Amino acid sequence: MPSGMFLYLLRRLLIVPPTLFVIMFITFALTRIAPGDPVRLISGSRQPDPEVAQNIRDSFGLNGGFFEQFGNYFWGVVSEGDLGPSYQFRSPQLSVQDL
Repeated sequence: MPSGMFLYLLRRLLIVPPTLFVIMFITFALTRIAPGDPVRLISGSRQPDPEVAQNIRDSFGLNGGFFEQFGNYFWGVVSEGDLGPSYQFRSPQLSVQDL
């Protein structure tokens, strides 16, 4: 029969994946709710040209709805450890983990 410590550790380990999922979801939601459009930040312009804005959305994966974007982000983190591109440095090739 398993010891009490083993069951305690097993319960704690089983709680880790849902906890990480909730933390990722809340963090992702807060960054989307925050004021400011990532396209404006990346382009450096208050009113970027619509074609430029669309190219930025395509390059950074900002097309689609909230849940589609979260799904892409979540799958990237889980499957490849990819935290996504950095909006701050305005480069889809420069990822967060590279920084």
